[in-house]
Amino acid sequence: MAPQNERLILERFRATPAGQKLLETIQYAEGTAGQNPYNVLFGGGRFSSYARHPDQVISSGGYRSAAAGAYQFMPGTWASASRSLGLPDFGPKSQDIAALKLARERLKPIGGLAVLEKEGLSPRVANALAPEWASFPTFSGRSYYGQPVKPLGQLQARYAQQPGTTVADAGTEGATPEDVTPFQLPRVSLNEQLYRNLVVSLASQPENENRGFEKATELNLLADELEESDDPELAEVADQLRAQAIPVPRVAQSAALAPENILKTVFSTYKEVEDQNKKISDYEKFVNELNRSQLRQRAETTSTSFTGITGPGGANRGITITSASDATGEPGIDYVVEGGKRGANFYSPENAKVLKVVGNQNWETRLEQNPKGQRGYGNYVDVRMTRPDGKQVDVRFAHFDALNSGLKPGMTVPRGFLLGTQGRTGSTTGAHISADFYQPGTSVGDLSTRDYVRSRIPSGRFF
Repeated sequence: MAPQNERLILERFRATPAGQKLLETIQYAEGTAGQNPYNVLFGGGRFSSYARHPDQVISSGGYRSAAAGAYQFMPGTWASASRSLGLPDFGPKSQDIAALKLARERLKPIGGLAVLEKEGLSPRVANALAPEWASFPTFSGRSYYGQPVKPLGQLQARYAQQPGTTVADAGTEGATPEDVTPFQLPRVSLNEQLYRNLVVSLASQPENENRGFEKATELNLLADELEESDDPELAEVADQLRAQAIPVPRVAQSAALAPENILKTVFSTYKEVEDQNKKISDYEKFVNELNRSQLRQRAETTSTSFTGITGPGGANRGITITSASDATGEPGIDYVVEGGKRGANFYSPENAKVLKVVGNQNWETRLEQNPKGQRGYGNYVDVRMTRPDGKQVDVRFAHFDALNSGLKPGMTVPRGFLLGTQGRTGSTTGAHISADFYQPGTSVGDLSTRDYVRSRIPSGRFF
C-alpha cells in the first residue's frame, strides 16, 4: 500500500473515539500520560526537539533503554514506521500515526483496528498488543517480555473513559461502583434538515432529475468507489465513511423518487435508528453492570486472606481436588472451593469466551443412584480458553446452583469474573464444580490439558 494511503487511513482512525481512546490507553500503560506525553524519555526525563527521535540510552530502575515519546518508541522501531509512512518529524501527530500503525499490524490477525469498535480493549486485544508494548498483559496476565505490566482491569477502565478524560493511576483499585465513569457509546443520529431539503428539492424538480439525491448521497458514493478497489485497507476506509454518512434511501428514478415515497423511507429509517439506539443503550447497561459487578467482587476479596486461583475480580478460595478424573467418566476433574460450601462463589480461573449457557436446571440426583452411563450436568457453562502455548481448549464448568445472569454466548469474560455459585444440580455426590476439557468445537476429550490443570491447581493456578 502506498504510504500516503496508509497515512490517510490512520489519520482518519486517529480522529475517531476508538482511536483516541486507544492512544490514551497506550500512554497510560507506558507511564507517559500527563500534560505533555510526547517528549518523555525512558525513565521520565524530557527531550527538547521533535525534529527526530532522540536515540538516547537511559539507565533507570535496573533497565537500559532508548525508548522515547508518548508510546516509548525504540529507535529502530521508529525508523521503520516513520520511513514506511513518510513521516516528517517526531512530533505529536507523527507519533500518534506511527503508534496506530504498530497497533494495526499487531491486531491484523484478529480483525485489525475495526476489532476495537466491536470488542473495545478485550483480553485478546490486550494480548495482541502485548508484544508491541510490554506494559500490556498477555492472556496469562503477565508481560510478554517479563517487565512490569498494567492489570487488564486498569487498562479497560482507562479505555472506557471518554477521549481526553483522565483516570487515577490506581485504575479501579479501591474504587466503588459509583466511582467509575459509566461506559458510553455514541448514538446513531439523522440529519433532519438534509432530509427535509431533499424532499423539497425532489418536489420542485422534474421527475427525471436527481441532483438533490446525488448531493445527499455523496459520502455513500465515495464509499462505493473505495469498495470497488481490491485493497482491503481502502475497504476499511469505506466502512468508516459509510458509518458516518447519513443513511439516504437508495432509490431509482421515476415513482420511487416521489417525495411521498422518500418520506416513507425516512420514517422507516427513523424507526431503524430508534431500534439501534435501544440496542446501544442495552449494551451500555450490560457493560456498566458488568464493571460494577467486578468492582463489588474485588471489594469483597481484597481484605480477605485466601489461597487459590485468583483474578482481578475475585478468587476461588480453598481449592481442593476431590476426584483426579471426573467421576462420571468425562475428560475432567472434580474440585471444591471453600471446603465444598454450597452457594460459594466460583470465578472464571482464566480469560474465556462464553460458548454456551444452560441454566434453570434445579434438579439433583445423587450420582450413585444413577444407572451407569446416565449423567447430568445441571447448570453449566461452556467456555473457550487459551493455554500458555497458544492452543485453545473448551471447558465445561458444571453443577452450579445458580449461574451469573449476565453470562451470554459470545461474550468475553476476564479472569476473576463471577460464573456462578457452587452447587448440587445434576448428578452429584455433594456440592462441587466439575471441569471437563475438550478439543475446540468437538466432543473429543483433551486429557493433556486436564492433567496439566490438575497439576497446577494445588499451587493456586489454572494455566
